[in-house]
Amino acid sequence: MEEKDGKFCIATKEGTLNTWLERNSLAATKYCSLTTTDVQSNEYSLRELVRLGSVGTGQGYRRCTCRTNCTSKKCTCRKNDMMCNSACHPGSSCQNL
Repeated sequence: MEEKDGKFCIATKEGTLNTWLERNSLAATKYCSLTTTDVQSNEYSLRELVRLGSVGTGQGYRRCTCRTNCTSKKCTCRKNDMMCNSACHPGSSCQNL
């Protein structure tokens, strides 16, 4: 989002990093569809930002136990705007992949 004295302010859709990172801590990416209006004003530690943007809950994974194809908001993953993963219902068909 911003650069000062060779350090960078990093943002995700969940919020901004509460520390500034040096260039050697970063890697270039081709994909970036985030605008400054998409970023929430909350500040988090690196660990917390990764947890918020992750499929998991920090220690383990969130998963649904649906027996159908996960098309309704009854699916825990779909309700939390997450895609189902291999731990949800292995071997069953799923529309939320």
